[in-house]
Amino acid sequence: MKTPRRHSAFTLVEVLLSLALTCLLLASVAAAIKSSLFSYAENEDISDAMQVARSILHNMGNEVRVGDTLASASHQLTINYIGRADLLQQVQYDYDGNSLWYRRTVNGAQASYSLIDPNDTVRIRSFDVIRELGYDPNGVSFTKSVTTRLAMRVGNKDFAVTASADPRRNQSY
Repeated sequence: MKTPRRHSAFTLVEVLLSLALTCLLLASVAAAIKSSLFSYAENEDISDAMQVARSILHNMGNEVRVGDTLASASHQLTINYIGRADLLQQVQYDYDGNSLWYRRTVNGAQASYSLIDPNDTVRIRSFDVIRELGYDPNGVSFTKSVTTRLAMRVGNKDFAVTASADPRRNQSY
């Protein structure tokens, strides 16, 4: 008489345990992917905002370098041009507490553009202008350098971008 052969197989408890472990593993992988995608999107927003801020400050620096006279207040920078062939007379950067405005006066007509609007995902926290004065040998003051700082908020992250520019000096003292 033959003895009955025992078949080796997984029990129901073993199958349920492996299924539970697989579900836990898949849930942790899904959470890691979700976190990674969220971080990527947040970093992309911050990178875009930083690029906008650097571009604004770069253009501002270029205009400071070629301007004839400069005037500034704590949240405003005005660059005047004298005798330009294209009749550009003035450029002004102005932060009114909500938006950063770019105002350009050409041939007596002024046009205003909001560079960063309060409806954008980027919020301006502050715009500061610091003008360093120097004096020529005759005691006449002139602008040695202009430093601008643009503090921004993207989501819940704050950051600031700072740039300096020196006006061209074509005078000989």
